[in-house]
Amino acid sequence: GRLRVFGVEESKAKGELESARKEAGLLRTNVEDLKRQVRSLSEGESEKEKEVSRLSREQSDLRGSVSDLEKALGVSRRETKNAHEEHGRLVAELSSVLSATRKIHESLLGSSQEVEYGGIGVKIEAPDQPLEAEDEDRDVRIAQVIAGGPADLSGKIAVNDVLLEVHGRAVTGMEIGAIRALIVGPSGTPVTIKGASGSD
Repeated sequence: GRLRVFGVEESKAKGELESARKEAGLLRTNVEDLKRQVRSLSEGESEKEKEVSRLSREQSDLRGSVSDLEKALGVSRRETKNAHEEHGRLVAELSSVLSATRKIHESLLGSSQEVEYGGIGVKIEAPDQPLEAEDEDRDVRIAQVIAGGPADLSGKIAVNDVLLEVHGRAVTGMEIGAIRALIVGPSGTPVTIKGASGSD
């Protein structure tokens, strides 16, 4: 009877030993899994540290950019202020010049009335050539005498007359704009011209 008991106990012990071995194997597997997880976590921590380091560098770069922008903005504000001051100075100078010019006109005319400008009541042109042509022999002719104007009232100027001089200055070949500038002036100002009849 004892042999059977011992045999049963031995078989039971072997079964428990086998179970213990299996559990030990499972524990080793679990330990390996835990080691891999620890390594993975370590690698993850390393990546996180790298990411934190990268973000820190970017933050530092951004701070540098902000500092540069603040400096540039400060320069721009100073330049804008200087430009406004220069503009104000120029406006003041222009106002002073205009005021002085107005006083000169008033003293010349003997009144504070605005100066009116006019011509002699004619239209001039060089009919056979373009106005911009550079030709010293180009005739400048009277193209139209405006009714009621100074030229019409004088009775001495007619259409197709050749304009030779204005205030003693020869105008043959001169640009039309320059001739007009010689003729036009404050209303009532005498204009001396010399011409030749176009009917000859």
